[in-house]
Amino acid sequence: MTEIFYALQEKFKYHARKLTTINNKENGLTLFSENRVQAEILLDGLVSASNHRNGLEVNGSANVKITSSQFVSNDNDGVSTTLNAGSSLEISTSLIGANGNVGMCIFPSEGIRVKISHSNFTAHYY
Repeated sequence: MTEIFYALQEKFKYHARKLTTINNKENGLTLFSENRVQAEILLDGLVSASNHRNGLEVNGSANVKITSSQFVSNDNDGVSTTLNAGSSLEISTSLIGANGNVGMCIFPSEGIRVKISHSNFTAHYY
């Protein structure tokens, strides 16, 4: 499991390209930013599969952009977010499918922006 917690500065950037997280005991990738820290997160070409919780979990104050990524066959959610007001989530050209619970879970918060384009959400059929 990869966890990144950042709270030392008022702003930070995290860019990951061609990252693979497979068969972890918890989340494939967890990103957290405290309320007073505004994060800019770019995930490009992430493959997160067969993890025992979520493929990706993002919490806190962040502007998250996910491109050309895959979240498949995770035991819980493909992508799970609890973002604070003023945050955003953008997903494009990505595949989210065959996860145990839901493809994407967005816990409600006032004032967040969500944009999804050119992406495929598929179910797991038995």
